[in-house]
Amino acid sequence: MNSKSEFVINQTLIPGTFNSIAILNLPSGSKCSVILRDRVEDYSEGSNVYFDAIRFSNTETTKVINDNSHYPIQNHLLVSPAYPNPFNPSTSVHYEIKAKQDVVFHVYNSLGSMVSFSSKPNLKAGKHTFNWTAKDLDGNLLPSGLYFIVLNAGKRVNISKVAFIK
Repeated sequence: MNSKSEFVINQTLIPGTFNSIAILNLPSGSKCSVILRDRVEDYSEGSNVYFDAIRFSNTETTKVINDNSHYPIQNHLLVSPAYPNPFNPSTSVHYEIKAKQDVVFHVYNSLGSMVSFSSKPNLKAGKHTFNWTAKDLDGNLLPSGLYFIVLNAGKRVNISKVAFIK
C-alpha cells in the first residue's frame, strides 16, 4: 500500500495518549513495510531522526474473511470526504456513527497547532454533519492554507485534509 498523506500531530495537546493516523487490516501472510519520515529543516543539526511514542498493534487471526466482506471496525464510523474542498467560506464533513457516543472535532493548521474545537457529547447513532467556517477558537477568520479536521468518535479517528482559499 502506498500512501502519500502527510500528518502533523502535536502530542503536547493531550500528553500520554496515542493518535491513530491509520488502521490497516492486512491479510494473513502479507508482506508490508512501514516507512516513517521526518521533514528536516535547514537549521537542523545532527545525523539522526528520532520517532517516539509509536505503537504497532498485532492481532491474531480468528477467522478467514473473504475479499467481499467488510471488517467490523470500519463499520462503527463512516466518514465522507470534506466537501467542498478547497473551500470558501465553509466546508462540511458528513459522518455516521453506529452507536451513541462522544464525538469530538479538532482542527489543526499545517504547523500542528489546534485552531478550532467542537464537542458533541453523547451523540445518538445516525448520520450527522460537522460544518467548519475557517474560524479560530475566538471566532476570527483564519488565513488561507491547509488544515486538518480530526474527528474522534469513541476509539475511532478520521483525519480530513482541507484547503481554505480566501
